[in-house]
Amino acid sequence: MKSKDQLLLASELGRAAFHAGKPCSPAKDKDFKRFLLSCGDRRVGASPTGEAPTLALIDAWITQWRQEAQNTAARPPSGAPPAALVITTQAPQPFAAFHNPVNHRDGPPLQQGGAL
Repeated sequence: MKSKDQLLLASELGRAAFHAGKPCSPAKDKDFKRFLLSCGDRRVGASPTGEAPTLALIDAWITQWRQEAQNTAARPPSGAPPAALVITTQAPQPFAAFHNPVNHRDGPPLQQGGAL
């Protein structure tokens, strides 16, 4: 298989992995690993003559997986109303999530000495 065809197939496998709900990890994709094994005798740092380097195949898989994720996130679900513009007049409160509404001064008095 030619280098260009291998890169296209690796990209297609990345796209298919995304749509199948697989994580962005070519090492966990059985189809991609099967494809690499079918590409001939590959060793660390070396590729068969005329074939794409293993790192380029992995990069093509990851790039396509991420592109599909980005395209899906940018596209609103079908039938969804357009996003509304929300205008607020109050400045955001950075520590609002940490506000504790309990007034600890209203609790029972602390005991001096003795065991808790």
